[in-house]
Amino acid sequence: EAQYFYDNLYDVVESVCASEHVGFRLWLNGTNMEFKLYTGTDRSFNQNENDFVVFSPRFDNLVNSNYVESMANLRNVAIVAGEGTTSAREMEKFVKIGTVSGLARREMYVDGSDVSKTIIVDGRTKTLTSAEYEAELKNRGKDELTKNKYSKTFDGEIDSNVMFVYGSDYFMGDIVQLENEFGQSGAVRVTEFIRSYDTNGYKEYPTFEKIEEE
Repeated sequence: EAQYFYDNLYDVVESVCASEHVGFRLWLNGTNMEFKLYTGTDRSFNQNENDFVVFSPRFDNLVNSNYVESMANLRNVAIVAGEGTTSAREMEKFVKIGTVSGLARREMYVDGSDVSKTIIVDGRTKTLTSAEYEAELKNRGKDELTKNKYSKTFDGEIDSNVMFVYGSDYFMGDIVQLENEFGQSGAVRVTEFIRSYDTNGYKEYPTFEKIEEE
């Protein structure tokens, strides 16, 4: 449960889904817009229920790759301020992963003044309990931390004629195994897929996001 005040609906849905590693689709069906949530299938070495999908120079299906690792935007502690003003504002600390302190602590402030204790449910006014209000402030902090995380991203050109075909062997949101020429390997999620047609022929460029370790 969460509250948002005059935020763009698409941005809110995208943020909430990203924090829970859930994808969504939106398409036009006649005169209606249809919406669907979905989660990808794990096809990495971390499971044994589905066939593995592996991209690696060893199998000649990864033409080239780029690996980017950045902590420039990392925040691991969010201080969320609730409704009210100055010292009367309610404060709640939400730590995403453990209790981070010392030089490793990267703190951010989140303005949750639009999260109200009084809401309208089925046309009736309801006052949230302290626990319910605290949970909503924590959700707001979690959403903001998701936008400011340690990023590890692979992208590269794959050979669609070797071993695995997008849309048949794996799909958007799936978790696959990726290895590059530097020996870096791990489970990654397919977050983007670009098809390119030009004078040089047809090429495919997927983007993979490193799966966070629990």
